[in-house]
This record gives sequence, structure tokens and C-alpha cells, in this order.
Amino acid sequence: DLEVKSLVIEAYHTGPQDLLYIIPFVSKILESCAKSKIFQQPNPWLMGIMSVLAEMHGTPDFKLNLKFEIEVLCKQLEIQLNVSIRCIYY
Repeated sequence: DLEVKSLVIEAYHTGPQDLLYIIPFVSKILESCAKSKIFQQPNPWLMGIMSVLAEMHGTPDFKLNLKFEIEVLCKQLEIQLNVSIRCIYY
């Protein structure tokens, strides 16, 4: 089993170089959730991962290309990137 949320958190704590690989990888995995009937909002697994990504997106020194990757993912999943996603599912 691949713990996606733990993978993202570990990459964040390891350093920005790891995030350059992990965020696009996770985004590609989560893109398939847009076509799923089960992994739609408010699925707890999906929203837990999205809350971590939203928290990272709000970090002031976060890389612009990674912010864009998260914004594109949110648009594909039809999830608004706002404060409520950060605090509800963390």
C-alpha cells in the first residue's frame, strides 16, 4: 500500500527538492479521482490529501510551479482551494 498523504508530508519535511518529484506524482494519481464515483468530494481519503496540499499551497515560500500543479489538480477535481479545505480534513 502506498500512503500518499504520508509521502507528501515526508517530502515536505525532507526538503524542496523532493517536493519537485512528489507533488506531480501525487497529482497524476489524484487526477483519476475526477472520473471516479467513489473518490469524489467529500471522500475522506481524497480530502485528507487535498488538505495537506492546500496547506502547502498557502506556505509563503512554496515554489510557484508546485502551486500551479496543485491549482490545476483542484480545478480538475472541482475542489475550491480555500481555507475550509485546510482546516476540516487535516
